[in-house]
Amino acid sequence: MGTGEIEIGDETPTALYRLYAEDGTLLYVGVTGSLKLRFANHARSKHWWPRVTRKTVEWHDTRESALKAEATAILGESPAHNIAGIPAPEPVRPPEPVRPPHATYEIPAAVSARTAEAFEAIRALPDPLERVHAYGRFADGLRGIYDEVTGLRHAAGVRIYEEEGLSLAALGTRLGVTKARAHQIVQAARKKSTQHEAVG
Repeated sequence: MGTGEIEIGDETPTALYRLYAEDGTLLYVGVTGSLKLRFANHARSKHWWPRVTRKTVEWHDTRESALKAEATAILGESPAHNIAGIPAPEPVRPPEPVRPPHATYEIPAAVSARTAEAFEAIRALPDPLERVHAYGRFADGLRGIYDEVTGLRHAAGVRIYEEEGLSLAALGTRLGVTKARAHQIVQAARKKSTQHEAVG
C-alpha cells in the first residue's frame, strides 16, 4: 500500500454501543455500522430487548478499533447477555444423558467431543479479539448440536411409539414433552419418511 492509502472497510466509522436496563444493569455490548438496523434486529430477536431503557454509543474511526473496544468492554464489564467474549469454563465431562425407559438411541460421542475440542481450539487462539469472535461463532454452532441431539431423541421416541404401540401421552412422557408436541413429532417423522420413500 502506498502513502495515504487505506484498506476498503477500515475507514468506515463503527459504533460501539451499550444497552442498559432501568436499574443500571449492563445488558449488552455490541458494534455496528448501522444502529437503526441493529436495534431493529435486537427488538425482533432478543428476549431481553424490552428491558432496555438506556443506550450509549461511542463512535470509532475503524471497525477494527470498535471490535477491540468491544472485546475489552465484554471482558471487563460482563454484560448480562453477551456470549462472545466470556472466558470459556474449564471443560467438564458432561453428565450421562437421562434416557427414557426402553430408549434404543445413543448420543454420538462425536457430539460431546466436538464441544470439548472447540473450547480447546478457541482457548489456544493467541489474539483475544479473535477468541471473542470465535466464542460467538461457537455459540451459534451449539444450536446445530442441540438440533442434532433433539432429532435423535425424537427419532428414537417415534420408533418406540410405533413398535410398542404407545399412546401419544405415553410418548410425550418418555420424551418429556406434552401430548400435543408428541403428536407434532410423530407427524413430522411420518412426513419425513414419506418424503424419503418418494425420493427412493
